[in-house]
Amino acid sequence: LTEQVYEVRGKVVVNAVGPWVDRLRELAGITDRGTRVIRPTKGIHCLLPRMTDRAVYLSAKDDRMIFVIPWRDFSLVGTTDSDFDGDPDRLWATKDEVAYLLGEVQRVLVDPRVRPENVVYAYAGVRPLTFEEGKPAGAVSRQHRVFSEGPGASFLTVTGTKLTCFRSLAEEAGDLVMKRLGLD
Repeated sequence: LTEQVYEVRGKVVVNAVGPWVDRLRELAGITDRGTRVIRPTKGIHCLLPRMTDRAVYLSAKDDRMIFVIPWRDFSLVGTTDSDFDGDPDRLWATKDEVAYLLGEVQRVLVDPRVRPENVVYAYAGVRPLTFEEGKPAGAVSRQHRVFSEGPGASFLTVTGTKLTCFRSLAEEAGDLVMKRLGLD
């Protein structure tokens, strides 16, 4: 706001910037584990008029799990899972991705509301999954990892995870910070 620049140094840095993890590692000159520690995958969700009062989970033709969950006056439908190599700052759900979800839901829920023109909203996100050589996107672990890197192992990088795991991840990262600071 003031256009002044300050340099701040910390004894420990926690790199928990999601799909931008590898970019920050590059800016910091951290290459202990190579140039790539995440495998970004894209997932989309869409909202349709409410079709059920219960959560419905179905197995898609390609063995992915898809859900239809009641949310307010809507049904939240998700999710896709495909490798992503674009800019996480410029992301959206494509027509083909929405069509894929609707097609899979139509196989299980025979409901005239499962149509593209009834999609109220669609959105996309990027998962910062831990890079695992040779695995298809859907087979990569969603479990979080915290890597110690850099001089004195003081650069902690978080990969993987899901929103539902925030508490265990925060505890693990906090414990590592305390250890690096000699306060454990």
